[in-house]
Amino acid sequence: MTTSTSRRFLWWRTVDGTCHAFTADQAGGTDDGLCETACDHVVAEQDLVRAAGPKLCGHCLIVVGAGMPDEARWRG
Repeated sequence: MTTSTSRRFLWWRTVDGTCHAFTADQAGGTDDGLCETACDHVVAEQDLVRAAGPKLCGHCLIVVGAGMPDEARWRG
């Protein structure tokens, strides 16, 4: 999945308890019942909990962060 700075992501939990980043355009559902994560996994809609949790996917964090402009990135 490619990212752009105009994309909004939602963090949803999968059945294994990991939260993945999904593009906001998937919030209303998809035609085939499958949602694609930022890290290129495909998850069936019935296997999603549309709420965030404490365990975030590291690959999704990297993909989403790489698409952000430098001035918007968190710096420690």
